[in-house]
Amino acid sequence: MAVDALGRFLFVLNPTTDGISMFQINSSTGALTEVPTSPFSSGRTVNLSQAPSQLVSLATEKSGKYLYVGYTSGNFSNSSAITPFAIDAANLQLR
Repeated sequence: MAVDALGRFLFVLNPTTDGISMFQINSSTGALTEVPTSPFSSGRTVNLSQAPSQLVSLATEKSGKYLYVGYTSGNFSNSSAITPFAIDAANLQLR
């Protein structure tokens, strides 16, 4: 799991589906609400013919604009990958 630096969103790995769930955090109560378009599928890597799989880690950075997802299986056979996503707070999406 990872929380963006601004405390707006919680991201959770779904290893069985290779998806990422995104929840809004209520700043007053701490309650979580899954965003309507969640979960999101894994992104593409540099090798467009192979989608990454086997999610293993999540990290955000201090601006709250990006989520980084680590995969065991990535760009090519026997290689891992890290895929960046832009956090679109206005539209409640990962891009």
